[in-house]
Amino acid sequence: MLGQYIGHDWIFYLVCAFAVASALVVTLINPAEIDHERARGGEDKAESGQPIAFRDLLRRRDLLTFLAAVVLFHFGYAAMLPMAGQVLAQTHPGSDTLALSACIIAAQLGMVGVAWVVGRASARGVGRKTIFLVALAVLPVRGVLFSFTAKPFGVVAIQLLDGVAAGIFGVVSVLIASDLIRGTGRFNLAQGLTALSVGVGAALSNLTAGYVVQGFGYPAGFLYLAGVAVIALVFSPC
Repeated sequence: MLGQYIGHDWIFYLVCAFAVASALVVTLINPAEIDHERARGGEDKAESGQPIAFRDLLRRRDLLTFLAAVVLFHFGYAAMLPMAGQVLAQTHPGSDTLALSACIIAAQLGMVGVAWVVGRASARGVGRKTIFLVALAVLPVRGVLFSFTAKPFGVVAIQLLDGVAAGIFGVVSVLIASDLIRGTGRFNLAQGLTALSVGVGAALSNLTAGYVVQGFGYPAGFLYLAGVAVIALVFSPC
């Protein structure tokens, strides 16, 4: 809304303000309250030792499979909202900033509810892979729907599916990584590898989808990302 009514520069000022606020909140953490052994994925202080070697961690097939699934997930996911914003800017100039803001708000609100549901489901014994497959199944649907509409209300409604996918991934990716490296003392490294996989997938998504859109148009770009998401869905069960 700041971008719509005051100016686009205020979007960046708001981001800076949130970054400063986040940094101030981090300073409130008491280091003495952190169990560093457990924080890095160790099992017990009585059995604590050196974490396993990095090369041994990379030999774990289950971890590598999960990281590949993360790359494919974000390959099919990352470029969808930016492309939807570009479509809105072309078809509804002047209202695109407000509509895109509504997309983000709708996704974030949906994400909160979905994350809560995922936490409850996981606590009740629903499998991590089953939950992750739901997020992967949502992506092709989202991509196909985006290819059929450029109306602001339709785009915002479709963006609710983003809250489902992102809400699930935000919770279950941490749980799966924790399960896969439990007892290795490499939880933080696994989180870093997950973030790296997210970045690789997002970069591939925006780069390749941009070429597809340039050559064949936005509907083809959305269908391309939906196809990648289908590959992620087929690959993930292993």
